[in-house]
Amino acid sequence: MKEIIIDGVNVAECCCFETQHCLWAKKYYEILPTPLCKEVKDCYYKQLKRLEQKNAELKAENEIARQAAKDFVEINEAYMKYEDCLRSIKVIAEKYLEECEVYRCNVAEEILDLIKETEV
Repeated sequence: MKEIIIDGVNVAECCCFETQHCLWAKKYYEILPTPLCKEVKDCYYKQLKRLEQKNAELKAENEIARQAAKDFVEINEAYMKYEDCLRSIKVIAEKYLEECEVYRCNVAEEILDLIKETEV
């Protein structure tokens, strides 16, 4: 069916649309002569189609928000694992510093320096 766009709505499937006139307005408002469809801005059909369009837009936005929330959770989980790993490395490096053989001390100090640089 060919689209007939009036007031931003495809009215081709409207049961009250007939040769550019709005039979709905004629029936419910008893308007004579029968008004043109473009003169009736808020008939039920146009309101319904606008709401369906808005609903589709909100569903799309909701899906984007849902995906962003999922991504945030994944990033947060990865960050928490990263923090746990750094804490473990820090404990090991501090242990090496306590035992302090020259080679171990230098490596441990370098590791602790790197950890300090990455801490938030």
